[in-house]
Amino acid sequence: MADELKNPVRRSVIGEIISIKEINKDDFEEGKFRHDCRIVRVDPLNGAPLVDVYITNDQYDKYGLNAIIFAGNVVNFSIDENIAGETGYIDPDTKEWTYHAKTFNSFAGADNVGSLGLIGVFGKLGVGADIVSGFIKNIETARKQREAVIKPKAVEAVATEQAEEAA
Repeated sequence: MADELKNPVRRSVIGEIISIKEINKDDFEEGKFRHDCRIVRVDPLNGAPLVDVYITNDQYDKYGLNAIIFAGNVVNFSIDENIAGETGYIDPDTKEWTYHAKTFNSFAGADNVGSLGLIGVFGKLGVGADIVSGFIKNIETARKQREAVIKPKAVEAVATEQAEEAA
């Protein structure tokens, strides 16, 4: 019996984020979405079909993804391929093995692709070095702008406490 239990396969998808759609589970029919989440559509940039990655809001906050997940960024996603009736997980409530009811890609991690990686990605597409450097500068500028806008949580907590004390 144990050999029938199959965990999802983890794989890497490197590509450009095309869109991000926020999903409120209560806006859909019962059971379609188990969590409020974001659906991140990724173009693998190698001719493969677009890939949708589902990231729960809890994961998004826990991993501080606001600085990474934005349209136009080139990201290396780790995803788990969940296949209905084939792969599964241990249900946290029942502690029993449960097969996935739907086929979907779930989030397992994300990192910005570094400059050398970007050169490799664009180089494989046949994009010339002069154009590649422009793409890289644009992506790195957008990343820096995102990071500058995001305040560390510790700073926000201190500011909130000070505002409450002043009131």
